[in-house]
Amino acid sequence: MRETSINWLHDGEMATIDTNDLRIIGQLEVLAEKVPADVRLLDRHRDGSEKWMANKSYINISNMGGNK
Repeated sequence: MRETSINWLHDGEMATIDTNDLRIIGQLEVLAEKVPADVRLLDRHRDGSEKWMANKSYINISNMGGNK
């Protein structure tokens, strides 16, 4: 099951993203290569999930068919 949580940091500009969704991890990896000052990997867990930090300008939340 794919799970993702986003926590906004107190500065209002950055957020941490915890996810095991390979689609999101792939997008974050590409962004980290292009803009390393705005997106970076913080931790990789044994279960395959990853924790990232990203500038809020790169985060777009949309309903992907979850709760209707």
